[in-house]
Amino acid sequence: MDTLYHLSLNSLGNLVAKPKQNQETFFVFNPLSWERTDYCDYPYKGSKNIAVTDQISGKEVPFQLVNHRGNPYLRVLASNIPSLGYRTFEIKKGVGGKALGIAASVENGTIDNEYYTISCTSTGVITSLIDKQHGNKECVKPINNLYANDLGAGIAKEPLNDRPLRIENEGPVSITLVAESYNPVKHISKITLFKNSRRIELENYIQQNLSEKPTTYSFSFNLEKPETRHEEAGAILSVKPDYEGGHYAEKNCRLDWIALNHFADMSAHGQGVVLSNRDAYFMKTGNSKVENLDFNTPQINVLAAGQIDAPKLGISNQDGDAYFENFFALQPYSGQYNPTLSMKVSLAHQNPLVAGKVSGKSSGYGADYSLFKVSNPNVLVWAVKPAEEGIEHGIILRVWNQDNKDADCTFSAAMPIVKALKTTHVEVDGESLNTVGGAFKTTIGHNKMETFRVFVK
Repeated sequence: MDTLYHLSLNSLGNLVAKPKQNQETFFVFNPLSWERTDYCDYPYKGSKNIAVTDQISGKEVPFQLVNHRGNPYLRVLASNIPSLGYRTFEIKKGVGGKALGIAASVENGTIDNEYYTISCTSTGVITSLIDKQHGNKECVKPINNLYANDLGAGIAKEPLNDRPLRIENEGPVSITLVAESYNPVKHISKITLFKNSRRIELENYIQQNLSEKPTTYSFSFNLEKPETRHEEAGAILSVKPDYEGGHYAEKNCRLDWIALNHFADMSAHGQGVVLSNRDAYFMKTGNSKVENLDFNTPQINVLAAGQIDAPKLGISNQDGDAYFENFFALQPYSGQYNPTLSMKVSLAHQNPLVAGKVSGKSSGYGADYSLFKVSNPNVLVWAVKPAEEGIEHGIILRVWNQDNKDADCTFSAAMPIVKALKTTHVEVDGESLNTVGGAFKTTIGHNKMETFRVFVK
């Protein structure tokens, strides 16, 4: 997979025109179907005395040098990156960039930016999360003595061999607070805040083998009898029994551990929190049991490892593994639950902007490019790929309407669309769609996935 990833980066870099041979240029690629402004990391070992310029606006952009897993990167704030496309940036060496301050301040275990004030312990547990832009709302409230990003330590006194909290990768784009602890297991937790984003990123690394007993990350929220939704295999479900208007049966099903795919969203009375999940598979709401779904307690417990039916089912003691990653993101919000917002928060977290070196000829693609654009913000592109029979048989475009009502939608492309057909998810063609002005229009059913075969000129 890594080989294919790097081959793809190099291939795209070779297709993009390099305007100046004496200046290093890189592209920032957006794999998602809406325009994005976010941070991006470009592998970089060069001079620190630089400025970074957006080649479309001509303006300098905020940047900082970071180290991630022992590798150096240039982290930039990349603005207005086109949907399913890229924009290029130039590194000007020997020219110091503008002084832009830092993304957040840190003092005594509290990290603070324009959006949040977050307090955490030396074990990486978030004991307070104040949403400054929505009435200074406190988003965390302990349940069973557990807070947020809590492996079970709560606010217990740290062991003597714990390391003090430390700052990592501080700059005008982001700042990371790092906790290393042996309580309740050996782990590292990192909390990152950004200058221009409401996302709170959490990186967790468990560094020991775990027992058969389930190990969970608890997220306890300050919400009264919330509604919880989560995405599971192409559906967004309400965590309530059918008789309460939810999607779970009253009997003949298991209710303690339920699937956790891209996100879980918990909201009540015009306030909510999106929990984005990159690595875990299951979660438990509140104090749910096998035959009893707890849908009132505002707590999500995400399974990191363990056997939920030990000793009969599952892999004993993780087959000896002693390293586990769990990456999450939190984003509080004000207002009613919106499935598009929740999905976009999780997709943006799990599909970061990608950077690669520009090395193409002057006749290559220009400084920005968008493969496809979708007019309706509730319709998200879920997959783009060559047809199974080969690219000469079209581009397969799969989309998902997040809205509870049908969505009228126009699809356009960098190259004029000359033919479009509805097809099944296994690419059996159906009706043809009219193309007008190099685009096609259609209606996507409520909460529905649709697949199209598209030919461009």
